[in-house]
Amino acid sequence: MSTPTAPPILDFSSFYSGDSEAKAKLVDDVRKCCHYNGFFQITGHRVPLDLQRRVLECSKRFFSLPLDEKLQVDKSMAPHDS
Repeated sequence: MSTPTAPPILDFSSFYSGDSEAKAKLVDDVRKCCHYNGFFQITGHRVPLDLQRRVLECSKRFFSLPLDEKLQVDKSMAPHDS
């Protein structure tokens, strides 16, 4: 059994730069993390701390709801266009 490791950390500051090579590397790193890890942590972004906290609070409220309420937003239950 493998030892658990921390999620990969990606620095998004290159996203805001004019360096196209650095942006391409970031895109490749995101792709690899999504493909192999399924998740990652980001730094160097411009998301205000207040917004981060509000999103986290909304997530906590949603996941504390009863299952039947959460299932009301289940995409697999939505009608599909033909």
